[in-house]
Amino acid sequence: MPFSAEPIAVLPLVASFCWPWLLVRAAVGASRRRTVAITLFVSFLVPWAFLLGWIREVSVAGWPALVAYSAVYMPVFALVVRAIMHSPRLQRVPLALVAAVVWTALEYLRAEIILDAWPFYLAAHGVYPSWLIHWAGYAGVWLVSFLIVLTSVGLWQSCLQRGTWKRNMGLIVLGFTLPILPGRLLLGRADTRRSTPVRMLCVQTNLSQSNKIGWPVERQEADVRSFLDQTRTAFQEAGAVDLVLWPETMVPGLGFDPGTLSFLDSLGPGAAHMTRWQRVLQQVAAQSGVPWLVGSPTWLDVTLSDDGYMASSQRFNSAVLLEPGGGVQRYDKVFLTPFGETMPWIRAWPWLEQRLMAVGASGLQFDLQAGKAPVAITIETHQGLQDSRNTVDTPGRTLRLVTPICFEDAVPSVVRALVRDTNADIIVNLSNDGWFGTDDAGRRAHEIAAAFRAVELQRPLIRVANTGLTASINRDGSVVQRLIARTAGTLLVEPDSSRGLATGYARFGNWFPQLLLFLTVVGVLMRYVDRRRVVNPRTECSTEGPTCDVN
Repeated sequence: MPFSAEPIAVLPLVASFCWPWLLVRAAVGASRRRTVAITLFVSFLVPWAFLLGWIREVSVAGWPALVAYSAVYMPVFALVVRAIMHSPRLQRVPLALVAAVVWTALEYLRAEIILDAWPFYLAAHGVYPSWLIHWAGYAGVWLVSFLIVLTSVGLWQSCLQRGTWKRNMGLIVLGFTLPILPGRLLLGRADTRRSTPVRMLCVQTNLSQSNKIGWPVERQEADVRSFLDQTRTAFQEAGAVDLVLWPETMVPGLGFDPGTLSFLDSLGPGAAHMTRWQRVLQQVAAQSGVPWLVGSPTWLDVTLSDDGYMASSQRFNSAVLLEPGGGVQRYDKVFLTPFGETMPWIRAWPWLEQRLMAVGASGLQFDLQAGKAPVAITIETHQGLQDSRNTVDTPGRTLRLVTPICFEDAVPSVVRALVRDTNADIIVNLSNDGWFGTDDAGRRAHEIAAAFRAVELQRPLIRVANTGLTASINRDGSVVQRLIARTAGTLLVEPDSSRGLATGYARFGNWFPQLLLFLTVVGVLMRYVDRRRVVNPRTECSTEGPTCDVN
């Protein structure tokens, strides 16, 4: 697998191998649990407040809540490591191994389970785009996080504590080599078919979030016209292309469902503005002879209430393919963005959800449903399109695309399910990212989280984001091309459509973090079983491990 040519950010890389050891030192070195918990929680509030500053533009009340939620994982990690290391039966387990197991287990809970998902700023993301990210192919982003914490704690402990060098070095070497053996045996064959050239024209629209909210009709006219002008100009410069891509929800109206369009047409000229851009884009796709993949809302079973308002039984956030011949393909987002499109847990109590939104997210409406199943978008590449890599005419073929929308590309299990269930060739992410405001670091964090999906599943990833970062990402996780954030522009990309290896993660999913979570629970239970056997911990500290665990 070729290494990424993108420059490595040295400071985040170094920091990634320092903070785990500092956390572990705090966990095992402090005399009281309460002290370490409060100190770590307060200490990490500041960096999390800085990282998540963009949330203030979306929800002032939600910002401190998410900061506190993110920071609380640090003391939880320290307390769990402390508890396990104080168990007499587990004291012989290397500290580096305990730390790596616990951290990865908690990271999995945060990223995929609790509050639906919060998969940004994982330990693995700090080492992007170094060669370490390639380990994600074996067991996902989780294996990379595990190896970082294992290496960090093992190296620092070896340097500062005598007698631990051989054990820690052996553990680190084993950690890096053990996945190779079963991984190579379990990997499927690579697709040896010659790559079919495919050319995609990505349009970065740069519509500000303030314009997007509400989006009055007169503003829609100016904005969508500018998107079309961008695309036409790029067409003239690019020549033949196979697909045009617009970002998430950049088409106003109620979507492209034939039933919905027919109903709106039946209402007469008063509803013409609600179908205007759907008709225009279908006509443009027919005239260009090229399919257009656009982000659009979808309303189904639309009705008109007595007071003149539109209502529908189902609403989706969709990626819609407009075929030149008039056909329409649609993927409805299957995983709604927590706190952006749905309220985790609280959605079961609508009355409570409404009151919390009135306080922390005034103006937002969580009225979307999740799509029922993964859907692949299929396109036909041009026959005889010249391959820019070898200047030889090659036959076209049908390509299968999965189109995770916005936040979906950051959640490992969601994209894996999309690719596995549809046997897709390429991953195409349509996103908005306008809610990052002027925080380009947040856009970069989203791009990094998404890049791991390309490595995990050995599929090229194309990101088309309204305010950036629009980019083409190789199967090795490297960014081949990228547009500048918060600038309107177009990007012509030619991803390699040949299949990579069927990776261990693609075949077996999240078995690794689930195993580590099980081991963490067992370790904590053993600690409390041992604690019950101690008659008086104030006088029997020797049975509690290296320090007395007394509040």
